[in-house]
Amino acid sequence: MSLSFSAGTDKALHGDVPSMDGAAAYTWMLWIKIVALPPDAVPGGILAKSVGTHTIVMRARDVLLDIFMAAGLSTWSSFLSADSWAHVAVVYDGSLVTDAAKLKVFKDGTQRTGSMGTVPATLSDSGAAELTIGYHASAGGGISAKVAHLKCWSVALTAAEVAGEMNSRRPARTANLVIWVPYDDAVNARNYSGSGSNHGTVSGTTAIQVADSPPVSAGGGPGIFAV
Repeated sequence: MSLSFSAGTDKALHGDVPSMDGAAAYTWMLWIKIVALPPDAVPGGILAKSVGTHTIVMRARDVLLDIFMAAGLSTWSSFLSADSWAHVAVVYDGSLVTDAAKLKVFKDGTQRTGSMGTVPATLSDSGAAELTIGYHASAGGGISAKVAHLKCWSVALTAAEVAGEMNSRRPARTANLVIWVPYDDAVNARNYSGSGSNHGTVSGTTAIQVADSPPVSAGGGPGIFAV
């Protein structure tokens, strides 16, 4: 299953995620299938930690993934093709030396390279900003796309872990897991990480659950995930 968004104001809201604020390491990932690539003038965000001095924005256009940090901007170009599932992951580790080492972007389990500004040692504190999927006002609005299997950890995953998570519906790594939302519920967008918080609420006119899933197996690590 996945969640389908129009290019309007459809969104899934997951509340504030305090572990992102001031974090020295973090990993974000999700599957996305673009229904139609909008023109550059209407970029559209698909994942956003929305306000403050840092914002994570995955954009649905040929310049897909922009990561705004306190002192720089990173851009990776030509990521997605329309009507094809792709897995996108961002791994941040502020303890490393170079900017390229601190911030890595993966598509379908393979690291991509791109231009990069200065990446800080910790993420800024964006206060009570809400984690938003499917819409970002300053990035041009919403997208026409399907999304599935949002996962976030408060640590930097290795390349091998990213590749493993890409192929697993359930998280293979449960340690430091903050968010796991498969989007199998079109109303509440439940977070099954076991954190007990950040359950999402879907809003908009056409944000609906659809019988279309990325190519992943059940997979996952041991244990039972609580909601």
